[in-house]
Amino acid sequence: METNQNLHMEITRDFSVPPERLFKAWNDEADLKKWWKPLGSTLAEVTNELKVNGQICYKFTRNETKESFSITGEYLEIKEPEKLVYTWNWQLPDVNEEVNNYKLDISFLPKDGGSSIHIVQSGFSTEESIKPHEEGWQNALNSLVAFLDPESIDAKPFSYGADKPSQVTGYNELAEQEKVGE
Repeated sequence: METNQNLHMEITRDFSVPPERLFKAWNDEADLKKWWKPLGSTLAEVTNELKVNGQICYKFTRNETKESFSITGEYLEIKEPEKLVYTWNWQLPDVNEEVNNYKLDISFLPKDGGSSIHIVQSGFSTEESIKPHEEGWQNALNSLVAFLDPESIDAKPFSYGADKPSQVTGYNELAEQEKVGE
């Protein structure tokens, strides 16, 4: 699959916590396991070598099927706690080839007594391939808001257009899982 580093998406979200706390929630294994659950999964294992050329590996298990998948990458730039740039590669069992060649540029910025996160993801192959990533980032950031500030007015489900609601509750609604923010 050919990618285009100029084809990208951007998303920004505000938080009530300082940038240092937002940065920690983004990188700390215990925090990540509480809020990050892409594709209805559980984060089972984390490798996060927070240094240039350091390796990233997130291993997930899908709760309903027990299938596993992972996301790997390598840090290209780190300015703690302000900026991270790294590669971002999905390995999914139901996809014949790795979904690769993404690059994330993430900024953690002070804003109005709190913080803001700005995410730029590049390396998409088509315009159409961006939409599911936009939805995924919106859902992840909603879960992160719910984890960091469960009383926030912004801790609400994301809806991508009027015809496609997406419920985000901060947990996967299984009895054995604890709700994020509790």
